[in-house]
Amino acid sequence: ALRGGAIYAIETSRINGTIFTNNIASENGGAIFNKDQATIDNSTFENNSAIQGGACYIQGQRTKIENSYKRRFCSCRMGRN
Repeated sequence: ALRGGAIYAIETSRINGTIFTNNIASENGGAIFNKDQATIDNSTFENNSAIQGGACYIQGQRTKIENSYKRRFCSCRMGRN
């Protein structure tokens, strides 16, 4: 895939309890490419690759909270991305 080896999303995403392994994107987001906000919980990312964002590439817009972005990773494992 060019972007998002496993998931290419253009809207808000919520991902929970997912394992992403050996996904490849030639440009952005080895496992996930997301154009909006994303919440990713209890997920594992291993051996995914891309030029930018080996595991994830999330373009989400800034929130109204200063210096904050609408992206959150909780209890996730990352390895060899």
